[in-house]
Amino acid sequence: MVQQKVRKYKSGKIVVYGNSVPKVKGLAEKLKCHAYHHHAVGKASMLGEFMGGKQRVIVATSALGMGVDVPDIRCIVHMDWPFSVLDYAQESGRAGRDGERSEAIMMVQDGEQRAADDKQGEAEQRLVRAYVEGIDEAATCRRVVLDGYLDRREAERARCEEGEERCDVCMRADGEEMEEEMEEMEEVEEMEEEMEEDMEEDMEEGGSSNEEEAETLEREQEEARQTFNQQQREQGGPRQRLIHTVRNNQLSGS
Repeated sequence: MVQQKVRKYKSGKIVVYGNSVPKVKGLAEKLKCHAYHHHAVGKASMLGEFMGGKQRVIVATSALGMGVDVPDIRCIVHMDWPFSVLDYAQESGRAGRDGERSEAIMMVQDGEQRAADDKQGEAEQRLVRAYVEGIDEAATCRRVVLDGYLDRREAERARCEEGEERCDVCMRADGEEMEEEMEEMEEVEEMEEEMEEDMEEDMEEGGSSNEEEAETLEREQEEARQTFNQQQREQGGPRQRLIHTVRNNQLSGS
């Protein structure tokens, strides 16, 4: 899928997000690109090569988020459930910052959503599920969920509006099939199957380090929430297409 997007967007760039360092490293190895995370050595060099176009694909944790302004990112791919709707908006908002068409694609495994530590976290995760599960029978436009959370204007809209790239829910409501994205979903599933054994090994060997990484990620997420503002929410722009898939479940779509 990623290589298809590289060809599709010519000189455009792609960011693939994962929630853990082992997963980011595994994906980066498969894609033969940099693995960008909080503890990575040479982050400035990685980012420089990415911004300069030497490498058009980068795999990252949320460490590549707020404050990173690369205008020609064309596609964001999430391979894990976001920790919150705000985190997702911040990360997917890295794409299309020059106003050109971009895509946000989520490929997640049902049942893999991380358990929340408190009531606030549970509320955040319910919102994430409401956003992702817009592909069920009571399909809700993805922009309705995002705007309801970020701008408190869910009552003002029912679907993607004129001038906006339609999300997959609205495209499906309009009777349009999305065969290309379904094929991409199958390719991602094959890639993840190849990674499973390596990932299990990494998780077994790095139990305590994974806990430390989770704590670090939570601190980074909290800092991002405190500094996120309206301008950065809007820079993802109406020209961003929102495509999501829940794998190994009756919920499916792209």
